[in-house]
Amino acid sequence: MLAETGVVEFEGDDFVWPESEHDRLRFALYKDLHRQGYYVDRGIKYGGDYLLYPGDPLRHHSSHVVTLLERKRPFKPRELVPLGRVGTAVKKARLLSSWNPETGQFSHITMNWSAM
Repeated sequence: MLAETGVVEFEGDDFVWPESEHDRLRFALYKDLHRQGYYVDRGIKYGGDYLLYPGDPLRHHSSHVVTLLERKRPFKPRELVPLGRVGTAVKKARLLSSWNPETGQFSHITMNWSAM
């Protein structure tokens, strides 16, 4: 369909997405957050996978930077520091998400950084 518009060009069947398990989970996370009523946009600017807006981005600021974590991979505490700092610097909460195969749902933890 996109190839017919001339906006995107394909050479044969070279374009395949999602091609990895991580890509499939990112897309599933996008759909899950969108279904919950959030407007979801790219989060690469703030070091995340997505940005969440509580409504129309023309009327609202994003509230969260979303990062998808792999459940199988151990998460080191020192990895929390840059995630928290970036979120705080841009006045957004960090939403850490991972797929829980036992429940068939995403698990989420919100992280806010504060001074002592």
